[in-house]
Amino acid sequence: MNTIMFDLDGTLLDSMHMWKNLGSNFLLRKNLKITDDVIKTMSTMSLVMSSAFLKEYYNLPESADKIHKDFKNTVMYFYLNEVDPKIGAIEVLKKYKELGKKVLLTTATNEEFVKPTLDKFGIYHYFDGIYTSDTVGEKKDSPKFFDKILDIEKISASSTLLFDDSEFALLAAKETGIKTCCVIDQYSIANYEMLKEECDFYIENFTDWTI
Repeated sequence: MNTIMFDLDGTLLDSMHMWKNLGSNFLLRKNLKITDDVIKTMSTMSLVMSSAFLKEYYNLPESADKIHKDFKNTVMYFYLNEVDPKIGAIEVLKKYKELGKKVLLTTATNEEFVKPTLDKFGIYHYFDGIYTSDTVGEKKDSPKFFDKILDIEKISASSTLLFDDSEFALLAAKETGIKTCCVIDQYSIANYEMLKEECDFYIENFTDWTI
């Protein structure tokens, strides 16, 4: 593999519990319940997309901008003060970079959160490119998200490996021909038994991965 793609939340970072609770806590304050289907849908969206989605889906009185602002404050505090990396993740990232591989970040997380978070762990400079749902203009559950990145980077799918915890992102990447490694996350809503069969590789955590 010449190019390695890493997802951020649930893959490099132990942060899915925050994202899972973000929407549910917001709706709970309004006496509304969040469903697994809504959580799945939001998992491939940026924060801007999620805010607009919740506004429309639940017919909320607040503007999407107001919802986004509330979410943004919560998320930024978490990233700067509470989040931890997944076990072994940073070590694997550094090893690929030392081997001269092209390393890309492919995430649904908003760009404004990405750099401060990567800087916190001293790994921003390890990435040759950072792609978010907003900057690419596609949700991560769409093969178009990955196709656009392949085109921009002028790389082939067959020589690219993606590490991700999201069922929809892994299946979308597989559809483009990218090699996939499913990274288990206890807070992600995914059919991991199915992904064991569908993905090229499957790990409980990065200490299971041999480069």
